[in-house]
Amino acid sequence: GIVQGSADRITEGNRDSAGVGGAMLGRLGAFLQQAVEGHEPTIDLLASFIEHWKGITQYYIETTDEKITARHTDIPWRLKQMLDILVYEEKQHQPKGETGPCLEYLLQHKILETLCTLGRAEYPPGMRQQVLLFFSRVLAQMQHPLLHYLNVHRPVQKLIRLGGVTLASSTEKEELQFLTSVCTKIKQDPSLLSHILEGKNLLAAAKNSSPAVFVEEEAGNSVGEHLLSTQSPSESTKQSQAQTSPDLSNVPPPGVHSCESSSSPAKPENNLISFLMQLCCSEKSRIALKARENLLLLVSVAQDTESARLIESNALSCLLTDHLCEFYRAIPASMPPMEISMLQPVSWRSSRDPGNSSVAALEEFLLWMDYCGELVREAHTVVSKAIAKAIVDGFFHKVLLAQLLQMSEFGILNATAILSVLVRQISAPALLEQLVFFILGTERQPEAATDLHHRHPLRDLLIEHCNHLSDEVSLYFYGTGGAEHSMSVPRQEACWLAREE
Repeated sequence: GIVQGSADRITEGNRDSAGVGGAMLGRLGAFLQQAVEGHEPTIDLLASFIEHWKGITQYYIETTDEKITARHTDIPWRLKQMLDILVYEEKQHQPKGETGPCLEYLLQHKILETLCTLGRAEYPPGMRQQVLLFFSRVLAQMQHPLLHYLNVHRPVQKLIRLGGVTLASSTEKEELQFLTSVCTKIKQDPSLLSHILEGKNLLAAAKNSSPAVFVEEEAGNSVGEHLLSTQSPSESTKQSQAQTSPDLSNVPPPGVHSCESSSSPAKPENNLISFLMQLCCSEKSRIALKARENLLLLVSVAQDTESARLIESNALSCLLTDHLCEFYRAIPASMPPMEISMLQPVSWRSSRDPGNSSVAALEEFLLWMDYCGELVREAHTVVSKAIAKAIVDGFFHKVLLAQLLQMSEFGILNATAILSVLVRQISAPALLEQLVFFILGTERQPEAATDLHHRHPLRDLLIEHCNHLSDEVSLYFYGTGGAEHSMSVPRQEACWLAREE
C-alpha cells in the first residue's frame, strides 16, 4: 500500500510538472511568435512620459538643498527620457502625419512654458543650461513642424529674450546650439521668421484682440511659478527679489549700444538678431564664427520685402555699425601707419593673429567690415541698402571723418592708412557705392576750378595732403601712394556707376 501510494504521488507530480512546463513552453512560444511577426510588447509611452515629467516637478516639491546643481540631480536624465519618447513616438506616427499623445500632452500642459520659467529662475543652479539643451534637441531631432504652435514658439521667444545679456556667459555653447536649431528650422520654413522675430509685438496684438490669449499665457507661467514657490524660504526670497527688480529685458547687453542717429529705429528688446549679434563677438572663435554663419543664414532667407523690413526693424544695421565702431576704437592709436598700410584684405571666416595684439585688433576690425560686406551681398535690397547707409553715416562720417580732419600729423597718417586699407577691403557693390560718395562726393558733372559750391571737402583734403606743410605727411602720400590708394579703386567704381546711369 505504501509503495502504491508513492507511485501515485510520483505520477501526479509528473503530471503537474508536465503542466507547468507546458504552460511555460506555451508562453515562450507566444513570445517567439510575436517576435517573428514583428510585434513588440506594448509600451505605454504616455504613462512613461508623464511619469518622467512628474518626477521633475516632484523634485521642486521635495528638495530643500539649494546647493545641488542640476547636473547632479535626475533632471537631465528625465529630460533625456522625455526627448527619446517624443522622438520614438514620432517615428510611429510620422507615416500617418499625426500628432502623438505624448506631444499632445507636452503642448496642452505647456511643458515648454514651465521649463522656460524654471530656466529663467536658474534653480537648481545650471537649470538654464539643461533647458537650452532640451529645447535644442527637441527642435533638432523632431521632424514635426513645432514652431508653428503657439505653445512652442512663445517659450522659444522667451528663452531668446533671456539670452545675450552677459558677455562670456558660461552657457554660450548651449545658447549657440539652441539658436542654431532655431535658425535651421527657419531655413527649412522661412515663414517662421515672422513668428520668431515679432516677439512681444505679436503677443500684444493677440492680447488686444483676444483676452483669452493673455489668460492662456498666464496659465502657462503659473505652473513654473507654483513649483518655484515650493522652494525653501531663502530661495523664495531670491525669486521674489528677482521679480520685483527692474526688468532688464529692454536693457541692451554689454557692448551693444543703440545707434546715435535720431533717424535710426528704436532698438527693441533682446531678440534673435541681437542675441546672435552678441555671440558674434564672443572671445571663443568657433562660437563667434558659427553665430555669424547663423546670422548670415537669417539674412539670406529673408528675400521678400516683408521679411526684409522685419529684419531691418530689429535694428540689424544699427547693431552692425555699433560693433564696427567699437572694433575701430580698439585699434591702438600708436600703431604705425606703414604697418597699417601693409595689411592685406582679410576674410571674415579667418582667425585673428594672437601673436601681435595691435595687428589682431586691426584684423578684427577688418574681419567685421568684411562680414558686413558679406551681409550686404546676401541680403535683400532693403536690408543691404540700410546696412550700407548705416555704416557710412555711423562710422565713416561720425568717426573716421573726424580722424581725417584732425590737426595731428600722426593722426592724419593713421586715419588715411585705415581708409586706404578699407578701400582695398570693401567689395560689396552697395557698400562700395557709399564709400565712393564718402570720398568723392555725389556730383557727376565736370567741376570748374572756380566752382566752390560743389567741391567735396574730403577729396580736396586728400589731394592737398600730397603738398602738406609737413614733410612726413607729404612723403607718406608720395612714397606709399596714400592718395592713390584712397581714390583709385573708388574712381573705377565711380566710372562704373556713371555708366550704369
